[in-house]
Amino acid sequence: MLHLKLMQFRRRCTTHVLAMACVLLTSPAMAGVMLHCTFDSMESIQKPETVPHAITGKALEAITSGKGTITFEPSPHGKAVRLHGSQQNNELIRMNPGCIDLSRSGRMDFTVRFNRDPHDIRQEFYLIAETRWPINFQLEVLPYPKGQSNLAAWVGAEERGTDKLLFASCGDKYQPAGPWSRIKAGEWHRITLAWWKKEGKDDSIQLFIDGRSTESSMKDVTGKLPDKGAWAALNFGGNAFGHLAFDISLDDLWIFDNPDDSPEAYDKSLRPGQQPTAH
Repeated sequence: MLHLKLMQFRRRCTTHVLAMACVLLTSPAMAGVMLHCTFDSMESIQKPETVPHAITGKALEAITSGKGTITFEPSPHGKAVRLHGSQQNNELIRMNPGCIDLSRSGRMDFTVRFNRDPHDIRQEFYLIAETRWPINFQLEVLPYPKGQSNLAAWVGAEERGTDKLLFASCGDKYQPAGPWSRIKAGEWHRITLAWWKKEGKDDSIQLFIDGRSTESSMKDVTGKLPDKGAWAALNFGGNAFGHLAFDISLDDLWIFDNPDDSPEAYDKSLRPGQQPTAH
């Protein structure tokens, strides 16, 4: 896997006013933004969107069952959506697969707070999981003994269901001084998943936490990202049945069609950070 590094983001930001709290954008000033959602309210999730390409249905939906109730609470960016992680009472945010175009390079950023200790867990839980089986797009936290865990991203390749998966991770066991090991319950952190399309070579993905690169513990899992439209819907907060969930709060979701883009380019209130660069 190609080595990635971080560089300081130096561009001056300009102010852009969002017409809606959650919108797929077509403005030339934000042409690189595929999706932005503030999660300030249920309306911000459910409000109809304008789209730069044809998708069927809404970009985002709130999914509940049983006694599941999605709530909103204060966050550094205003408000955030809380998914309580009950295994019997589902609370999910479902994203239309058309919001991510893996046929070209891009990235996803979101801010998350783990409302319980994400290191001291007995079973894995999903931050993001594809609704179709086998799950070929997932961002999950895996348990290790002695209060340790591992944040891992798996993105399927053209041959679904094979070992041709792109993989990136950061964990207590393999990177004891890494950015994942520093995350504590009740803190807000930005997680970034970036992907790069490479002509004639294996594609690559990489995880970043608060702008810091994470090094994968496995470097022999390779492949090519699939064409656009290969995915089913993606769930934030559990799998298609709401299982393997965790008590998390989500805020400020961005999806870009360029891995070197970043939220700071569009939101002046954000503190300039670091962004991934492939070379």
